[in-house]
Amino acid sequence: MGFNAIQSTRPQTFSYDLHDSPVGQLAWISEKFKEWTDSAAELLEDAVGRDGLLTNISVYWFSGMAGSSANLYYEAGHDASAWAPKARGTVPTGVAVAVSTDIAIRRFAERDHNITYWSELERGGNFLALEQPEEFVTDVRAFFGTLGSGHGCHREARAAPGADAPGERCPGWTATGRPDRLQPRTPLRLHRTAITRTRSPETVGASDQII
Repeated sequence: MGFNAIQSTRPQTFSYDLHDSPVGQLAWISEKFKEWTDSAAELLEDAVGRDGLLTNISVYWFSGMAGSSANLYYEAGHDASAWAPKARGTVPTGVAVAVSTDIAIRRFAERDHNITYWSELERGGNFLALEQPEEFVTDVRAFFGTLGSGHGCHREARAAPGADAPGERCPGWTATGRPDRLQPRTPLRLHRTAITRTRSPETVGASDQII
């Protein structure tokens, strides 16, 4: 958890190093991609592709984002209200878990949020949208497809795209496996992974992708 410790305590000092050296920025982000992507990928570029990796790093370098991105951890670590008791969320929430890398406890997620969709993907890691883009897009569409006339369709309960498991209704799906209704009537939240991963409190939610 060294990345969190240094950014949540000395983000400005840390940012000078990265902002001063393109090699330093390259090494810092590359190491995170190597450690946090699917362990089944032998090489880093096997997980996200070299062009995708270099594009991501270039955005940080050319925009000078080292300091502002690190400061996020400092703000999260020093916000006393962030961990104050809160009422259970009511917004329909979808969760996608990469079973090869994520450790998510569903009952904890459902305790604090209105989980209406939960899926478990065989491959992928922390950067799921980059590692498995087609699978990720299909999953996002599936989540939105459950919200037209009802909630609570769970992907693992469905025998095949377009076919409901016994006793399970999946509104919004066509025979092709794609949702035919993509205009939800209520605000939505989509988490790439459950917020109950085994991370320290300071980092929970730092990598969650919310729409």
